[in-house]
Amino acid sequence: MQKPGTLNGVMYSYSGGMTVRNDFFIWLSPNAIVETFYYPEEPPKGVGWHERFEKENVPISAEQWTDVEQVVLELYPLMEPKPERRSGILGSLANWLGAVDESSSSSITLIWDTGEGEQKIRYSSPDDDRIHTLTALLKELADPIGREIPRYDP
Repeated sequence: MQKPGTLNGVMYSYSGGMTVRNDFFIWLSPNAIVETFYYPEEPPKGVGWHERFEKENVPISAEQWTDVEQVVLELYPLMEPKPERRSGILGSLANWLGAVDESSSSSITLIWDTGEGEQKIRYSSPDDDRIHTLTALLKELADPIGREIPRYDP
């Protein structure tokens, strides 16, 4: 599958459904965490266990971006674009009903510089162990605690 351009950003979201403290979102650019929210693995003293952390515009190093970019580009041929969410009253009803007893789900949106502008494409998470490498890298960027980053051969 031909890439639409140069990778210029990654958005990853995970919803734990009915599980508490599992929701995670990060929007990463080549030089910063644009936005993230997460539940810290080990909340600091004085912070409630159920308090969600949010950060914006946190610089990252070129090496950190390269590490994420490399894993994303390895996974890219295995990714399938997700259809856009339905709009209108039926789409809203379907989205609402799905949220009532939602199981966990994740998605990846890749932001491509096409030379003619930016293009955001949402993908399903691929069925490949390297997705665990990507999610560990992203969680470590958002909540740096020295996680072990698993590595898998292609």
